[in-house]
Amino acid sequence: RIRLVSQRGYANGLLSAFTRMAREEGFRGFYSGFVPLLFKQVPFAVGQFSVHEAVNEVIFRAMGPERKEKLTQLESTGVELTSGVTAGAAAAVLSHPADTLLSAINKGAGDKSQGATSRMFQLAREFGPKRLLLTGLGPRLVMTCGLVGAQFVVYAQCKALTGAPPGIEIHKEESL
Repeated sequence: RIRLVSQRGYANGLLSAFTRMAREEGFRGFYSGFVPLLFKQVPFAVGQFSVHEAVNEVIFRAMGPERKEKLTQLESTGVELTSGVTAGAAAAVLSHPADTLLSAINKGAGDKSQGATSRMFQLAREFGPKRLLLTGLGPRLVMTCGLVGAQFVVYAQCKALTGAPPGIEIHKEESL
């Protein structure tokens, strides 16, 4: 799919792209970007879910069990939104360096004779920490905070509408 989007004229559709890639690059071509993608997606997911749980725990612990049981729908949505936006910020910051590198690779940066993972490390050395950590972070934070916040609100609303049980609360015995 990325080839179809990023390289004009690569193929007319998914089937022709699949055949061309298999012919030109073999089986490895289909997974050439998999490891670099993990450098982005794993920190994103870990940040998103762990921070969401931690923020929920902090909020619920601060209000106490009696108050938690009496939350209105609007208040519950506020808790989910707060936790989701905070989780989105963590996910954005943790995955931003790899996202910056993958965007550069998709635009053709780096030595094309190298594999995707090698190119990613080469570009990381060229870019340096400041560029990797800060370039484009503001817009990414806005986008990711909104998306992840909305995702957790929608998820909570769907659970409430379907009558799904609250699930297992993940919490620590000691305070955070």
